[in-house]
Amino acid sequence: MKKIVYFVAIILFLFIINNFFHSIYRLWQKQDLITQARTELAQARTERKTLEQELRTVQQVSYIE
Repeated sequence: MKKIVYFVAIILFLFIINNFFHSIYRLWQKQDLITQARTELAQARTERKTLEQELRTVQQVSYIE
């Protein structure tokens, strides 16, 4: 009877360890996605500032004339 309990405990322990490593891997992948999204956000902000400056330039009376 003790052997069965130990065997079940070992199986359960291995299952928990497996799930733990899968969770860590998924979090690691999501961290890469977050880093990529932050980079894209910074690029979009830079482009927006450039476009806002261009808009101010073309709205000036001297440019319109």
